[in-house]
Amino acid sequence: MSDRHRKIEVKCESCGVFRIVRSRTNQPKLCPRCGHIKTHPIWQRQDTYSVGDIKIGSLIDKKQKRPYILVSCSVCGKEEWVITQRSMIPRLCRSCKAKELYKNGKTLQRVNSGNNHPGWKGGINQRSDGYVNVYVDSNHPYFPMAKITSKFGGYVLEHRLVMAENLGRFLRDDEIIHHYNGQKSDNRLENLYLMTSKAHRQVIPQLQKRILELEIKQEDFYGKVNNILVVEV
Repeated sequence: MSDRHRKIEVKCESCGVFRIVRSRTNQPKLCPRCGHIKTHPIWQRQDTYSVGDIKIGSLIDKKQKRPYILVSCSVCGKEEWVITQRSMIPRLCRSCKAKELYKNGKTLQRVNSGNNHPGWKGGINQRSDGYVNVYVDSNHPYFPMAKITSKFGGYVLEHRLVMAENLGRFLRDDEIIHHYNGQKSDNRLENLYLMTSKAHRQVIPQLQKRILELEIKQEDFYGKVNNILVVEV
């Protein structure tokens, strides 16, 4: 095979994707997709920018390589870059927005926390160990039980919150909530049992031993049933 028809593997300098191309002296540095993107106006650097211009963040000294749009504050006229993917382009700069909120007795951080945060997903998430966390606001009566993530709110284990609300008091550190069916995400009140950590250490090994005994009996029973069916056939 001649060198003109020989194929080699080339890496794109932009996205890092490898592709197979024909061997030649001047190899393209970008893949077809990145080569097309780089020619788009949002990738072109300019000496001056005007309100409404959209540019990639790397061109305007932003950490994220996302499209930004230049907007102007309707009060002070200050221009700033904001992410275009947001559902609503702000009409005020951060300083003017904080002043407006202060007049109404609020703060900028308070407005952007909890369910007002753009990344809010319901305030419920499941941990890797199976337990469920629930977000509670600082005004929640059981906020002191939460693992505080900010001065405006934090996360508390759902099964402890359910039991505390049922008892009408905070749970002590030595009190543990046991799940009857063993499913840590099933936090129905009828599936929860309150006990001390000492009692929990004593009861759990006994329950595990009993479960193992029942599983062995169940296997023996089904084994005998299968033998009877085989003999009858």
